[in-house]
Amino acid sequence: MGYQDLLDLIINNYQELSKYNYDAIMVKPLPVTGLYQPRYSTSHESHIAVTGKSMDIFPNLSPYGYFDSTPQDKNLKTFFLLNFPVNIYKSNIKDLISYHKTRNIEQATKDQLDSYNLIADKKKRSDFLKNFLKNLSPKQRREINKLDDEQINEITNTLLNDQSSNESVNATVCAWRGIRGDGSIQLGISNVSKDSPSFLSFRKLFLEGDILVILKRASEFLYDIIGISKDSNIGQSLSTMNGDFLINPDKKYPYDSTVISTNVFIPQNPSNNKKAKNILLYGVPGAGKSRYIKDNYCSDETAIERVVFHPDYTYSDFVGQILPIVNNGQLSYEFTAGPFTSILDKAIKNPDKTYYLIIEELNRGNAPAIFGEIFQLLDRKKSNDPNEGESEYSITNFDIAKYIFSDKEAKIKLPSNLWILATMNTSDQNVFTLDTAFQRRWQMKHIKNDVSSADHAKVNIEGSVISWESFALSVNRIILQANEGASSSEDKRLGAYFATEVELTRELFPEKVLKYLWDDALKLDRERLFKSSITSFDEILSAYDTSGDPIEAVIRDDVFDSMKNYSNSVVSN
Repeated sequence: MGYQDLLDLIINNYQELSKYNYDAIMVKPLPVTGLYQPRYSTSHESHIAVTGKSMDIFPNLSPYGYFDSTPQDKNLKTFFLLNFPVNIYKSNIKDLISYHKTRNIEQATKDQLDSYNLIADKKKRSDFLKNFLKNLSPKQRREINKLDDEQINEITNTLLNDQSSNESVNATVCAWRGIRGDGSIQLGISNVSKDSPSFLSFRKLFLEGDILVILKRASEFLYDIIGISKDSNIGQSLSTMNGDFLINPDKKYPYDSTVISTNVFIPQNPSNNKKAKNILLYGVPGAGKSRYIKDNYCSDETAIERVVFHPDYTYSDFVGQILPIVNNGQLSYEFTAGPFTSILDKAIKNPDKTYYLIIEELNRGNAPAIFGEIFQLLDRKKSNDPNEGESEYSITNFDIAKYIFSDKEAKIKLPSNLWILATMNTSDQNVFTLDTAFQRRWQMKHIKNDVSSADHAKVNIEGSVISWESFALSVNRIILQANEGASSSEDKRLGAYFATEVELTRELFPEKVLKYLWDDALKLDRERLFKSSITSFDEILSAYDTSGDPIEAVIRDDVFDSMKNYSNSVVSN
């Protein structure tokens, strides 16, 4: 169902809404965990959880930039709440009440409920209720949770007797961006200590499977909320919609200027005043390029989309592709976003947060082919432009535009809060060449191979008196000497993180480090490092597996002595 069809369906049932224009509509069927104070339930949730694109029904919420790292959910709930003004319509309230008045519980179920009410022990009551609800059908669970006459009268007095308006009740609902246990982001709607009493009363009318519809007013800081009974005709029509979020295709975003409320503060790029760039970090394998990104740009995984280029990686993998989707037995073809489109969508819809597209091993894939027309977006406006950081030129891409804006004619640009960071090993063989036109759109940054600054520099290789720092610096000098005159000699060196601390073990070190030195870095001059008696890598492995110092067993005596006597002086790389 499209946006206009959905809006028409709602207005046909609630004519009061016909006089308003809307930006977007969210349709959310409520599971039992989304109900407020159901009569019989083992759920303890007090809010309504919303995930995915539906979270953007409240575009003013994005507090993550205030934290140095990924914030805890409890902090978001405590410090970054926003109360949204909403209208609840009296005709809709009456419709929901009418379904509660049809409460009809079978005698056997009543008997079970009577038994439950007689149980005094708290744990036994909980266990009884859990087993009892498990054996009921969804329809039976709805029936037992319908309100009785006393509860209906209470809600009637609270909502329908409200004199502020003949057709609606003014209320406020609290919402926030939270983090689930698995680290994913969710939108929390309704905080029982901060919502207005009228909204909480309205929530009591929802039963399991009923549908919450939120309509965002156009150019206003105001929402209209409708509750749809699962058993109603309109509820049947909406039965296939599950967390759908539809944007008015006629709207153009963002607005030139809209003051939503004098009481609401909307931060402007609080996390980082720097405007985004395209940065290509290069250096020897293991120099710490990815670590540099984590330490100097972003460690918040919710703000990152990370990809690795390789020879089989394509434009469709990167941007997205049309894939077959089966819904309710019906085959359809839909655009499935790739990592580029996904992070672009987040950045555009959350302009107050900084996002990062990280591309590892940029030159291991055919980068110009993978980027395709996206290549044009890499030209960004400079510091003398008020829109510094966004793309200088726009492109047309129907799939991306429809996915992000629900308008295939919308032009695509990189926003100023979306960084693109790429890494490249300068020693890689059999890789694609980056042409000048592609390279000039990146700010190049060389990552120095600073072995002495590595976290595990002073850690000894297992079983040896030789530290990783001493070994790597000594070997790197030999590599430069062995390849003197060769343009690629620097690129053959051991990077600071070529081997991590966990790879300094007897089992892993020879396979990771010594194999690279034997097969690649010193392939043409092995005797500069290894004992002359060793003629194969098998012999290295055999000699390394000794009761003595394994490094001493495989490398030349003079080199070992040099490593052993290493004086901790800084060695230029």
